[in-house]
Amino acid sequence: MNLKFFLISMTVVAVVSDTMLHPFYPQFFASAFGMTDARHVGLYIAACCFTVMLAFPFWALVAKRVPALQLLVYTQLAAGLLSILLGYGSDSLLEFWLVALSMLVFKSSYLLIYPYVLSLERKEQHIGTIGLLAVIVHFGAILGSLLGGLALEVLEPRQVFFVMAGGDFVQTLICLFLLRHGSFDRQRQAPAPEPVPRQATDILPKGFLYKLGAVMLIFYFSAYLSRPFFSLYWESISAFDSKIASGIVFAIPGVVALFALWLNKRTGKQGSAYHGVVAAVLLGICGLLLQASRQEAVVLVGQCVFGWALFQSTVRLDLLLFELSTPTSYATDFSKILFFQNLGVLMSSFAAGSLVDAYGLQIPFIAAALGFMLTAVLYRRLFSAEEVGDEPHGDIMNTVTGPEERGMSANDVVFSKPVPRVGNFHLRALRIPQDMAVVHDWVNRAYAKYWGMVGHSVAEVESAYVEIARHTQVFLGFHNDKPAFLLERYCAMQDPVGRHYDVQPGDYGMHILVAPAQRRISNFTWHVFTAVMDFMFSDAAVERVVVEPDVRNEKIHVLNKRAGFEYQKIIELPRKTAHLAFCTRDQYAAALK
Repeated sequence: MNLKFFLISMTVVAVVSDTMLHPFYPQFFASAFGMTDARHVGLYIAACCFTVMLAFPFWALVAKRVPALQLLVYTQLAAGLLSILLGYGSDSLLEFWLVALSMLVFKSSYLLIYPYVLSLERKEQHIGTIGLLAVIVHFGAILGSLLGGLALEVLEPRQVFFVMAGGDFVQTLICLFLLRHGSFDRQRQAPAPEPVPRQATDILPKGFLYKLGAVMLIFYFSAYLSRPFFSLYWESISAFDSKIASGIVFAIPGVVALFALWLNKRTGKQGSAYHGVVAAVLLGICGLLLQASRQEAVVLVGQCVFGWALFQSTVRLDLLLFELSTPTSYATDFSKILFFQNLGVLMSSFAAGSLVDAYGLQIPFIAAALGFMLTAVLYRRLFSAEEVGDEPHGDIMNTVTGPEERGMSANDVVFSKPVPRVGNFHLRALRIPQDMAVVHDWVNRAYAKYWGMVGHSVAEVESAYVEIARHTQVFLGFHNDKPAFLLERYCAMQDPVGRHYDVQPGDYGMHILVAPAQRRISNFTWHVFTAVMDFMFSDAAVERVVVEPDVRNEKIHVLNKRAGFEYQKIIELPRKTAHLAFCTRDQYAAALK
């Protein structure tokens, strides 16, 4: 049993113990405190989410100085003791709130396990691990719901917290065991931070975090809108008046998620962060509308459909975060995205209580379906595969402009690639000075600021490329015989980048500049990028492609990572602070599957 096994086990225990009361908060407050106001349940769940939103970023910062496992020993022990206090507490609702929220401050630190597990693995393994963790969240809801329903049948409501405290103490013991037996690498747990340029150390999150955060907020708001009162809704339409039965039905999405993980592994169908999100969210809308039918059989089908959709969309949205982040930033970036997720849950808690109080138990499903529709539209605008390929990318731009190439013989073409429904791409050597007018126009566009030639005259651009061509191969790329992109290919051993890592034979780098847009061609930039990568690997001498994009150029990082590039570290080059990233033939082939 390795470190990952113990960390996953801790996550299972944490999720199970934390979700025991989730389906039963209305019944819990009614039985323990005589509180039947639906708005109070929504307010309590919102307060819990708000507490986690504030507490976890704090623990993520502490974890930069204190190894996570050492930190978890103390925080989970404190959470367990406070859970025991809740079990023995008075009948004061105010005291319950204060102790419960204090307990959540410490309990929320277990979320550090998520980014910690992913930091131990290569990026190509992330989708499998994220899928496993997503299933644990759903499967934990199964066990938690069943255990919570059983506990409420045989125990006093407040005594459920004794069981929850047991989960916290188990996590504490696992951490002590790992620390005592040296089953983890302290250096790996707290790696030295990468050198980060000044512009990347702002308090505000990186650009992609804003976009992903907005999507996550609406998605989680919608996904959790129907959850707080689902058990009451089911009991109102079902002939089975049982807390255990309600817990089983509530947990159906978890069972479906477990099946989805098994099916993905069996078929080898993993997908990518960019594909399938919109389809999954739209399928979730169908599941929500089915659940609003008030027909038992139809609601059960809706739960199954919703569970499948929720698993597929959650895994891909989480994967997108870790594809765009770097290992040393996993915990802090995850804490920022978790803030948006919990803000969505918090808002849904307020909204659910108000909607149920005003319109009844059915309306949250309708509102959630509308929220999922908004999620799909926003994601399609910001993060879909076509949008990633069609937005300006600094070093990379989209679509085609320029005069048609005429009189070029087949001997001039060094590479050609037809793409169905898009057209033919080919490359030839750059001609100096014949091509300089076109290149001058491109490098002086605002989007080409990272190319470093804005403001240069035609003569200056020509002089620069005369010098560049002495040590770099430069090609002009065409789409359907029109100039479409510029490619620089260099040998890493003969380039300044080679002084920043242990260069291997077969390492070649590239720079790409795509023509300014005149008309939209769907997914065009991605087709250019793959044509260039295919050209690079068509040379048997190329074993690995090296790139060093400017750290500020967020959009090119999206394309690089989508193509399989693995980011290693930040380096200082003569004209920029850059990420150093690599992509082997196998990594590129795997990314295209």
